Amino acid sequence: RSDEIYWVNDEGEPCYYLEFAQAQGKRALTIGPDGWMISRQVMGAEIPPALAEAIRVNLAGRAPSEVDLADDGLEKSYEVTETRRGRDLVWIFRTNGTLAAKPVELAEMPEGARAALTRLVAGARFTHGFQFEEEGTVFFEAAWVRQGLRFGATVDAAGRLVCEELPLSTLPVPLVRAIQAQAGGRFLVRVERHYDGDRISYEAPFRSSGCAEVLSFSPEGGAIPPQPKN
Repeated sequence: RSDEIYWVNDEGEPCYYLEFAQAQGKRALTIGPDGWMISRQVMGAEIPPALAEAIRVNLAGRAPSEVDLADDGLEKSYEVTETRRGRDLVWIFRTNGTLAAKPVELAEMPEGARAALTRLVAGARFTHGFQFEEEGTVFFEAAWVRQGLRFGATVDAAGRLVCEELPLSTLPVPLVRAIQAQAGGRFLVRVERHYDGDRISYEAPFRSSGCAEVLSFSPEGGAIPPQPKN
């Protein structure tokens, strides 16, 4: 039974937020506009032992304010919120309990990453910063809201732009039309612009009926065939 239902857009990602009471206490669900359960709060024995230990170690014994099992249709993870000095910081853990990304403020990033992301965030409301590692390389990510729309970017320590998350309304018209033509009634999760040297491509995950598919596009809107997996 839901006690409270809210329609929220605090971080440029519209969703329904539900609060309800259970024996363990009050908990929350987040539902996307397409009806997909984006996250649900987990408590007590629902938190796997490996995750509980990882939270204890990474938060240095500090108690999280909330733990959520998140699922965007592509992958599941645990989002652990810690409130520090009046600000919510989010740690992201994989389902096996290992750390995927830790929260970091812009001021705490290396000079190159900080400068690049500060330029992109300028004039907007900064919401979250993360640090994560892939194949031995450390990356830094920022998310922000501008005019009610969500933006994001990932850079390396030197400030080289690797990926951006962009609202559909900011993209070139031919690309928008190509993405919309491929939607086929499915929900567009987000659009990412990827940089690989001089090559630019776009990825658009679509979600429907409990599964998601990622399609790739050129800047002109042409379809890019899936790359074979090694």
